Amino acid sequence: LSKKGLVQNWLEQLFTNLESRLDNLVFRAGYAKSMAQARQLVRHGLVSVNAKKITIPSFVVALGSELTLQADWFENTEFIKIKEKPVLEIPSFLEKKDEKKGFSVTLSNEPKLIDVPIPIEFRFIAEFYQKVKP
Repeated sequence: LSKKGLVQNWLEQLFTNLESRLDNLVFRAGYAKSMAQARQLVRHGLVSVNAKKITIPSFVVALGSELTLQADWFENTEFIKIKEKPVLEIPSFLEKKDEKKGFSVTLSNEPKLIDVPIPIEFRFIAEFYQKVKP
């Protein structure tokens, strides 16, 4: 990577990759009340990326991709409760589409480290990975 001029903070890249996972985006879009529920929605085939059903929670969503959920989920009482009282605010890197045409979000910007909604002790992460043998 350094030869190609693509060197960047490895922690920034790590969190960009984690924030771009499909299960995380389903949760951050406000479609699920927890990460576990978001994973379940993906595994049960309720999530589509660019109109293609994806059942792999760790799928990394590309920039500009549109996420949609099956219409059945929007009529579910669980979703109605989540919509009324979301767990987190929708982050700036997700663009929500008009709800009259259905619920969908687009990954409009690359997620950044500052978009992570919880406090993180970066030194602990760095120390852990220094001890890991390749």
